[in-house]
Amino acid sequence: FGDVPLFVALLATTSFYFSAKMVRLVILMGPAVSICVGYLIGWLFVTYVGSLVPWLSVSNDGSEKSRESSERKNESNNTTETQEVKKRSKLSSKIFFIALTFYAVGPAARAFYKQSKRVSENLGDPKIVQKAGDLNIRDHLDGYNWIKDNTPEDARILAWWDYGYHITGISNRTTLADGNTWNHEHIALIGKVLTSTEEEGYEIARHLADYIMVWAGGGGDDLAKSPHIAKITNSVYKNHCSDPTCQDFKMRDKRRRDPSPMMENSLIFKLHGHLVKKGVTVDTTKFKEVHRSQYGLFRVYKILGVSESSKEWVKENRECDAGGWYCPGQYPPMLKHVIDQKEDFELSSSSSSTTTTSSNDGKIKILPSNVTNIFAENFKRELDEAAKPKGEDCEDDDISDEEFDAMVQRAIAKNKAKPPETEPLTLSERLMKAKEEAGDKMEFIMGLDHFKEMVQQYAAHEASQKSGD
Repeated sequence: FGDVPLFVALLATTSFYFSAKMVRLVILMGPAVSICVGYLIGWLFVTYVGSLVPWLSVSNDGSEKSRESSERKNESNNTTETQEVKKRSKLSSKIFFIALTFYAVGPAARAFYKQSKRVSENLGDPKIVQKAGDLNIRDHLDGYNWIKDNTPEDARILAWWDYGYHITGISNRTTLADGNTWNHEHIALIGKVLTSTEEEGYEIARHLADYIMVWAGGGGDDLAKSPHIAKITNSVYKNHCSDPTCQDFKMRDKRRRDPSPMMENSLIFKLHGHLVKKGVTVDTTKFKEVHRSQYGLFRVYKILGVSESSKEWVKENRECDAGGWYCPGQYPPMLKHVIDQKEDFELSSSSSSTTTTSSNDGKIKILPSNVTNIFAENFKRELDEAAKPKGEDCEDDDISDEEFDAMVQRAIAKNKAKPPETEPLTLSERLMKAKEEAGDKMEFIMGLDHFKEMVQQYAAHEASQKSGD
């Protein structure tokens, strides 16, 4: 096992690890996959075709001498006729294997090559103007040019960050976010505008922008992206959805285009389907459609009743660096009540696997599908033990609400059967008891001091048990 194979193995492992982290890093797998496939093809070629072309099987003098020595030994032990039979048999089996491999793999390999070539051409040379047969679809390019020619130079365009560079580069207008926006909380605020109700989205948007731009028409448009947008929003604004994965915001039946109530009432749904989808209209006292492209793929809405005071405040309160070229904006005071609701993503993500999320009232919220990072392993083990009836196996932490509810009820029944005077309650049993007293089957609120007291009691009990052992 030499240096070259070791390098290839390390390259393939690291490339796979990082490409699995983000879809945009899949390109890192290109060199590693090419080298590994090349090694495989070379090995197959030398192994199975080497007997047809003898010099391919000779890699160096040592191997040639070894082969000659082996042949002389075979000649001394076997007759010439036996050797010929073996050679013919081996050659026939190799030819059969090669033919079978090409027959089995050939069609799939050709299909894979065509698909890879098509995808690489689309991803490697992205176009704003699309072709459909002999037809050039210029909706997006014409839309960006419309913004450039028909909006004031100081107009602010609110759109999802994917289109930020297009708005800046083609339309020459200010965009609220682009591909270089590293502020996750700011991205989440834009998502909150788009995936909140029309009224709530409007009340935020009128303090931030003058126009809203929407990609429509199906495929990977803004409505298709909106469930992901809602999840991003919920990672900062914790009460945006009722659960961390935002199952409230989705298409319940994609074939029938049946949106969930939260999606149906969202601003993005109404902007996307305004006067196109039956029964869907946007409030014309808040938004005015000023541009719809030829095929409806690009739509622009003017925000009515824009807060001029917020716009002026933002202009006058820019904080620039010493050079004066980097001037990050600030949110106007009228949005303070919205900004105060956010939790910084870095802080919340570091404890995303816990049951606790802090709130402004100093309480802790215990969610059903996670465990706390305080005594995490002990808590999980105790909770699993309390929740599972004897003999039932449950390995998946990400269980459904119905399954969890049934497990909670069984655990509560188990707690009731245990006299607290004779056997101390474990931490999980204390939590179950508090949950029962709260009267809410799926989640409950407890004071931070109460939770700390329970943890301390559990730690003291565990320490006494260890000292007793």
